[in-house]
Order: sequence, then structure tokens, then C-alpha cells
Amino acid sequence: MDFLSKNKEYFSNHNFGEIPEKFIHRIGELNQSKFIKGYVTIIECIKEMYKQSEEYIYGMLPEVSLELVEAVISKIKTRSIKFNYILPEKAIVPKVSYELVKDSSYIALLHQGLITGRMVKKISAAVVVTDKQAAIMFPHVDG
Repeated sequence: MDFLSKNKEYFSNHNFGEIPEKFIHRIGELNQSKFIKGYVTIIECIKEMYKQSEEYIYGMLPEVSLELVEAVISKIKTRSIKFNYILPEKAIVPKVSYELVKDSSYIALLHQGLITGRMVKKISAAVVVTDKQAAIMFPHVDG
């Protein structure tokens, strides 16, 4: 209750989406978390998470950010860490990402098993997890 109370303004227009109930019951574990607001700040935070990771990066995001694609591919190539992702079937992917993926030996990284991914119908809450940190972004009540 303390976490929800401290973040009541945020949760007045965000919800838990389709997070399994067992995780909602553990929402208090986020009590020591740090609230980050604003697109640029969030992207920079995730890029820093990627930079600090040493073993793996797991991402479940509703959209693909070119900045994050560049950052994660660079990290995989320089450190050979594992990257697993989940995207929604209707994910918005920047056109430039397709060219970047071709030029960055993405296919070779897939064949090496360093990148794995899958598609799901819908993603409501966004999650990024590394061996060092984690971030969660809850959906706005309007979608």
C-alpha cells in the first residue's frame, strides 16, 4: 500500500494492464524504486541499463526505439551478452531500424544465439531487465 500511496498521482491515470495477479500482489517490492518521467529521460535510463549490463538484457516493449536498437546491438557486439526481446505483433518499428539491423550483423548475432525474440498479440506493461537493474512502465488508462 505504501508504494501505491506514494505514487497515487501516477496511478490515477495508469493501471497494471494485464500483469498476472501474482505480480500485482507483490507490487510493494517496488517501494524502493525510483520514479522516472519523460520520454528522453526514460530512453537515457534504459540505455544506461544496457551499458551497465554484463550478462543479459531482456526487453518487453510495445514499440521499438531506434536509439535502443542501436544501443543494444552495440552492447551485444562488444560484450557478447544475450538479448531476449518480446514485441507485440503490431509493434511500431522505425524504417531506419531495418537498415540498421541489416548493416549491424543482426542475423549473425541471431545465429550465434545472442539475440532471441518472439511476438505476442499485445503488451500492456513494458519491462526491461538486466543482470544489474530492472524497469517497468505501466500503461496509461487510455492505452
